[in-house]
Amino acid sequence: MSPIEIAIIVGMTGYAIYKQTVVSVVANQNRFKMAIIYGIVGLVAGGFALPHGSAGYGLLLAGLALSAVVGVARGYRTDIWMEHDGRIVRKGNALTILLFVGLVAAKFAMGV
Repeated sequence: MSPIEIAIIVGMTGYAIYKQTVVSVVANQNRFKMAIIYGIVGLVAGGFALPHGSAGYGLLLAGLALSAVVGVARGYRTDIWMEHDGRIVRKGNALTILLFVGLVAAKFAMGV
């Protein structure tokens, strides 16, 4: 990875952590916004390379499975409540942030 790619990953990780620490309204139109942003940044910053060999595909599948497991755990542990005006809001907590940072670190280690 180039220093620019690492800086982009660190910046996006910081932004994602920030977004988890603020209260935000739960809405269908924002459900996949961060995933789409990450996909676009990933394509612009480094593109997408297909894995080589069975070990590469195994790591890709392991990364996808890890993302799914951590995503479900984060969704289960995110604080969600209803405001007095009827809006449903959410906010991450220390555990959800730790899970996110752990996922990023694990995927970085898998890639290196």
